[in-house]
Amino acid sequence: MKTKRKETAFQRKLRLLQRAVNELNNKNNIMGLQEIKDDLENERDTILDRVIEFFEDSDKEMTVSNIQRYHKVGYARAHRIIRQIQKERVS
Repeated sequence: MKTKRKETAFQRKLRLLQRAVNELNNKNNIMGLQEIKDDLENERDTILDRVIEFFEDSDKEMTVSNIQRYHKVGYARAHRIIRQIQKERVS
């Protein structure tokens, strides 16, 4: 019996990008690409809870640069985390 491994965030993004390329090659379907982009945007970041907990327990301001500095991520991911936190706080 084969055990199924949990898909990592990188593998999921790679699969979604491969799907986008296939759709471009097969249909040139712009709407399909928008749906894939929305899937990527709506995916909850794996370190989001850790980031929130870190800033709740510290006196540091939650900024993109502080997320980059203390969690060793790039600008794009840190910015996406800020947007996800803002969306969660609004809803």
